Amino acid sequence: MKTPINSLIPAIGRLFGERLLPKQTIVGIFDNARYLDKAVERLARARFEHTVYNEAIVGEEAINVRPPVFASGFAPAVAWGSSERAVPSKPSQDTIVRVFKAHLAHWHLPNKVIEAYASTFSQNGEFVLVRTDAVQAEQVMEILRECGARQADRHDNSASKELDPNVIFDFLLENTPDQVYFKDRRGRFLRASRAVAELLGASSAKDLIGKTDFDFWSMETARETAADEQRIMKTREPLVGKIERLVHPDGRISWDYTTKMPLLDTRGEVIGICGINKDFTAMKCMQDALEEERDRLKATIAELESKNALLQADLQSARDIGVLTASGPEPTLMHRGEREQATTDGRATHVPDSEP
Repeated sequence: MKTPINSLIPAIGRLFGERLLPKQTIVGIFDNARYLDKAVERLARARFEHTVYNEAIVGEEAINVRPPVFASGFAPAVAWGSSERAVPSKPSQDTIVRVFKAHLAHWHLPNKVIEAYASTFSQNGEFVLVRTDAVQAEQVMEILRECGARQADRHDNSASKELDPNVIFDFLLENTPDQVYFKDRRGRFLRASRAVAELLGASSAKDLIGKTDFDFWSMETARETAADEQRIMKTREPLVGKIERLVHPDGRISWDYTTKMPLLDTRGEVIGICGINKDFTAMKCMQDALEEERDRLKATIAELESKNALLQADLQSARDIGVLTASGPEPTLMHRGEREQATTDGRATHVPDSEP
């Protein structure tokens, strides 16, 4: 049974995946409706989020932006200020284009791009817009090109630089003292914090991109971390709180407190791993020192107990052979009853001197 923290980890992995791989909008333009239908079919099979725009589809929606029409279940629909029955009419071309431009603005496309697309749309252009991430964007572009798209464009969906999650995420990677990193399925770094770069001796985190642990660690450490990460991606089970022994190429040994989890894309597919490590070397040295001290204390206690047992055995032997007496050099070693008995025996055997 999963603990509450473990149940949250896949969601955390998905959250980091969305921050690392921001949404993009792919726009495909077709001159032929048959080609568009083919592209939509392939996008649906691949489970890509997509929306189709043409004059007929947008025209249906444009009807809803006309002056309000009031209807009830007891009377025919009547337009405000009129006693005549409202009959929906085909919207004008300008209205259709205006609705189309409003949709493009919702996708956070630049105004200049919206105007260009609106011009193409007004000339009976067929559009499909796909929302995906940077990893999957190229696959979408390939589908559109193979299905006969006249034009296929990619757009970043950052609506505001001030509110862009990537700006916040970059700040985190630059300033956190923890080692935060993201890798693809082949173990290559996608992103990493400055702390990772400093640990690995790189001049910046960008120098890590595309490299693997085999470029920085001993073969022993690189193989162990690679095995852990492959197991995480295969089982989708996180690795939480592992005390990891790291062997540097020069033979130095350090320790990390490691947590790793699968990195998921927006469709829930595993695309790599993300990890957060804390330097545990100082704590590990302290633990080892405490364990050594504890072992010394245990050995000292065992030695004292052994000597005490020998002393007790010697004392018991002395009592058994009657070496200790009340007048002996160590009367305090005798029990009180034994001393009293010895005194009584001495008086009973004393013979007084004869009187003259």
